[in-house]
Amino acid sequence: ATPAPDLRKLTGKELVELHTHKNEWYVRMARNELLERLDAKKLPTDIVGPVKALLQSESTHYRLRILETLFSLGMRTVGELLPMFNETDESLRTWAVRVALDEWPLDTV
Repeated sequence: ATPAPDLRKLTGKELVELHTHKNEWYVRMARNELLERLDAKKLPTDIVGPVKALLQSESTHYRLRILETLFSLGMRTVGELLPMFNETDESLRTWAVRVALDEWPLDTV
């Protein structure tokens, strides 16, 4: 078996590219590494292009994976999610609504 790569040595772009891996473990570990870099205030700027490409992917699976990562990183705004409300795939619409609703403040009345 091939040993798992040391994710700490991968660039942000490489971590985003792992979201297309057939093994979900790599996706989760890449997401965790991105979160650790965010916490350490070392989130790489080279992830913007690859993230946008995955959001436009033909694969609903890849789009859901990267949307979950962006949600975890707090990197989506309601305005960016509005176009996803019209997606033909109900999974993408559901996640877009979920992420958008998390952005809205709770009623304190």
